[in-house]
Amino acid sequence: MKEIWGLIGKDWALMAKQMRMLVVYLIVIFALFSFTTDGMLFLVSFFSVLVFMMSTNCFAYDEQAGFGKLLAASPVSIRKAVLARYLLTFLVGTGGSVIVTLANLLLSSFRQKGGDSMEESLIAMFTSIGIALLLMSILFPLFYKFGVNKSRLMILLVCAVPVGAVALLQLLLPETVLSNVHFPAAVLAMFPFAAALILVCLVAVSIHISTRVLQKLEY
Repeated sequence: MKEIWGLIGKDWALMAKQMRMLVVYLIVIFALFSFTTDGMLFLVSFFSVLVFMMSTNCFAYDEQAGFGKLLAASPVSIRKAVLARYLLTFLVGTGGSVIVTLANLLLSSFRQKGGDSMEESLIAMFTSIGIALLLMSILFPLFYKFGVNKSRLMILLVCAVPVGAVALLQLLLPETVLSNVHFPAAVLAMFPFAAALILVCLVAVSIHISTRVLQKLEY
């Protein structure tokens, strides 16, 4: 466990400067839009996913520094290195999402009308975390396999395919069909737990794939 926290500290040192710039950017954006927009759930969701994806820069830094060769020659296991990257992403991303959500709720309390409610903000936060974990599960093995630079087109495809699928579904199905789709209350109540379980399984599979990919790389 000591090695994992050491690797987390290494990645955090790489991210710290950019995190400070992100905080300044976040403050400016919130200051500009907080009193000119009725709701800011879109910005909250955007920043939540953005904080998660900040760790992708660590892959680029590792490539530039040849960290893979150093890791292969070190006594630290590859699995611990992979776990450290996933754990850092989860901790920083979740912490950033909570901070952004709290900032939005604080600003909403000062708005006379149009502010986001606690329930809406929490739903947006958990949805954003879920989307970020899904993206992490898909993209991290690709980063380990091909590197960040070679994976840029894949990143666009991963983001564009779900959006295109939803848009195509809305185009093909009449609005009346979509509006008449109803699920039993029991199914809706179980959905968050089922989604969380699926995400946990996806992350576990992603960690396993990333570990296998990194073990098979030749330096």
